[in-house]
Amino acid sequence: MNVFDMLAEQRYLDWEKKVSAPGYQPPPPVSKTAIRKSYEGYVYGEVLAHLDKAAETDNTRKQQEYLQKARQLELQLVILLEKRNMPHAMTTLRHAIRLRRQAVLERARSTPASASAKPAT
Repeated sequence: MNVFDMLAEQRYLDWEKKVSAPGYQPPPPVSKTAIRKSYEGYVYGEVLAHLDKAAETDNTRKQQEYLQKARQLELQLVILLEKRNMPHAMTTLRHAIRLRRQAVLERARSTPASASAKPAT
């Protein structure tokens, strides 16, 4: 038996003695585990956030800036997913982004342009 096995066995015996002792109180259960999000998940969230900002603004110039930034982030997301060899996730997320972008553009077409929006020079 090597040294590591002996140490592991000793730790196990110590733990077993501690648990079987009278009056032992187990630690309280963890109420909530930490939620981790991948970098791709953060990028996807940023794309959706920029599309939502574009939907909320009345200024056409700002709306175009938000849509452009969302497009750049979407491209970054596609590259990340291709590098990780995740074509199904890429297809699914691009479809969801496309639907959100269409909703934003339809909302922009249905509302008249704001008087505060200035044409680009």
